[in-house]
Amino acid sequence: MMSYLRPINLQPSRLEILCQDSWLSLTIILIKRNFITESEDGDESKKYDIWNLRQKILTEYIDFHLPARIQEITFLRGIQVLRNELSCNGDLFPNFFRLFWRRGFINLHLPQLLCGEDRISALEFLVRYPTFSKKEDDAFLMVENAKFRLFDRSGLNIEESYLMKRVLRMLPYLRHCILWKSCDDAMLHIIGDSCPFLETLDLWRSINVSDSGIKGLLHQEGKVSSTLKRIVLKDTSVTVMGALEVIIRCSILESMDLNRGDVIQEFFNMIGKKDRRESYSLKSLFLPIGQGKENMRNMLKFFPKLEDLTIWTTCPYLKNFQEIILPNLITLKLGGLHSSLILTEFLGSIGRQLTTLKIEAMHAQVPLNSIGENCPNLEEFHVINARIFSSVLHKCSHTNFFIKLKFVYFFLVQYSNSEYEDTDHTLTHEKSALHCLLYHAQNLEVIQATGSQ
Repeated sequence: MMSYLRPINLQPSRLEILCQDSWLSLTIILIKRNFITESEDGDESKKYDIWNLRQKILTEYIDFHLPARIQEITFLRGIQVLRNELSCNGDLFPNFFRLFWRRGFINLHLPQLLCGEDRISALEFLVRYPTFSKKEDDAFLMVENAKFRLFDRSGLNIEESYLMKRVLRMLPYLRHCILWKSCDDAMLHIIGDSCPFLETLDLWRSINVSDSGIKGLLHQEGKVSSTLKRIVLKDTSVTVMGALEVIIRCSILESMDLNRGDVIQEFFNMIGKKDRRESYSLKSLFLPIGQGKENMRNMLKFFPKLEDLTIWTTCPYLKNFQEIILPNLITLKLGGLHSSLILTEFLGSIGRQLTTLKIEAMHAQVPLNSIGENCPNLEEFHVINARIFSSVLHKCSHTNFFIKLKFVYFFLVQYSNSEYEDTDHTLTHEKSALHCLLYHAQNLEVIQATGSQ
């Protein structure tokens, strides 16, 4: 049995968006034509002089006809249009970037560029902003949200590294930063000195980031430790000591993403020993639990403000879970369970406060009735790679489950059957757990259910 029910958006795009996309597509064609235009005598230097002159004219035209806010919206939309252009390649982005981006924008998005010259061209433009733009002559950029995804590797050459550091020094108003693959310890030192309002930092796959860089980011003279709310350290060289440095120094930290199981486990072991304060401010936490069944109870007591908890464990049971108090928890994710007992314990203790429940790779059956009874406020329900069953004793007409449920996502799910009798008690039918869910969830808005019966 395969079932696909996906939301359909029958509302067409707004006329404003359609006009914007059409204008951007024509502008990209114009950029392409101007860029490949050669001078009459074939002189390469004259070719770029011609492009620079035309770029100046186009820039003045845009500045005159488009308000600043519309210019920024057009730039962000243009990146998407440029990405969808089947006939264009990466070397168009630097010219598009020089034409549309302005120093007063609060958003800076640099997508991945395969050519080293294109990366250097984009960074040089930020450092040496053209003098023919009449709007800003400040030494700093007004950027609050920056995404640096232009590098496809971790090791930068000397020129790329120099320009990246120059750009980072020009971002004193930065609040949200993505530095994929390219960040190193020296850049973190610069961010710690230059970005006093930083709230989120994503360093995914930046293998040159180590504990030394974390210390430079959070040094005592800087202000990042008092503003940072989220940091992503996945696939970096940060050890458990660096992670501990982050969680201890950042007073309002809400989320820290790690994906190395050994580092996470050692981190929780050390945080129990270094009890420098009674609790920490994290709101999102991934907790892997091995054979030590006391780990979860001992660790969660340090995080009373948790709103999103992810637990991965193969333990058959967890002792003294009822002693844990998490008043703000609304999202629970469970994975790897070998017994439905743990799920039942969780739901019996904190089920009434949950609005989102996600279950993945559960080797025991998922008890649909237990979830419905213990989670009356559930709005989102996700199950991946598991079996769902409905109790034989359950009668849909006699209970009210999943009244507030709006979103259901089932993937690779087996729906176990149970038998039920008609109202006249003469006929017996088979009823799957999916049918039971659909019977109760009358406020359902979105459902995607795949699997077998």
